Amino acid sequence: MDVLKDRKVLLKDVYELNLKDSGIPSLLLLHGATAFPVGPLAAAHYGSGRVVVLTHERQIGALKLKRFLLNAIAWLDTGRKGKVGIERGLKHLQALLNKESIACELSDLKPDFTVYCCTASTGREVQKIQEFVAEGGGLLIGGQAWWWARQNPSSDAIAEYPGNKIINHFGISILGSPSKAILYKTSVAEESELHYHFRTAFSYLQQQMGSKQDFQEPLTSWLTSLAQDCSAILKTKADNNQVFSPIQQTILKLVQKAGICKVSVKEPIKGSSKEAFVLRLAASFGSTIPNIETYLRSLVKSPQAFPVSNLEKLQINGTTGGRVSHE
Repeated sequence: MDVLKDRKVLLKDVYELNLKDSGIPSLLLLHGATAFPVGPLAAAHYGSGRVVVLTHERQIGALKLKRFLLNAIAWLDTGRKGKVGIERGLKHLQALLNKESIACELSDLKPDFTVYCCTASTGREVQKIQEFVAEGGGLLIGGQAWWWARQNPSSDAIAEYPGNKIINHFGISILGSPSKAILYKTSVAEESELHYHFRTAFSYLQQQMGSKQDFQEPLTSWLTSLAQDCSAILKTKADNNQVFSPIQQTILKLVQKAGICKVSVKEPIKGSSKEAFVLRLAASFGSTIPNIETYLRSLVKSPQAFPVSNLEKLQINGTTGGRVSHE
């Protein structure tokens, strides 16, 4: 797998990805080893097949994304020039492909398709689609999960959002958090290391947590995204889930090894420090560990001093530009 080559193919003659007129998108979590970012969007290899994930269903067939969509169809087709299946309701995409003389059909998934395009909102034919991709098919899927998350506040978007039941296995998940509908200027000359990817960032984190030095670049520029992704994974109901349970256990072990420092007005910590990052991770353990208060107490480096002091007001001075997308 050559990520740089794949990204160049997907972004050939694409100078910008205009998401401004296609609804409010969701953030993506890239957790698979064969998944990679394409600006604010994502793609992956899975088995013998390929996947491209868009962040809103309205992006599928959007004229301002025409060049990228055609590149994606070609990349997913892998030179076979086969028929493209299109979920009923995506007539804008059908019209776009018809104008380009690309054979396509509005239909449920059929075995003779080389590429299938669908929304992530229904989650239909989960196993059938996964097998289609594993056996060499291409999947173009798009959707946002933030509206679903608002309508289902007690549910877990990563595990239960319909589209994620399909794409979690491909190493990509649609988060229940909205992102900004941006105009992304592409640059295929960028090195892949400059693009945020959860596994890459977490690997840097594991390496640098064992050092006495402060966090170093590129990790420092990824900390906000990494903390948010770790939090989302820790809050996921991962019981017996082969995708997320191992990641959760790795995060837990990292926090256990680091321990939690005591913080007070007299003993402040920097927001960009390792201690602060560990605290952010620990704050997300609630849905992962029973008896969380007892567990966290056991991790405090000075347990005899926890929590005997009276309530104190902490002054926090921090700024953040917010997280726009995976880049």
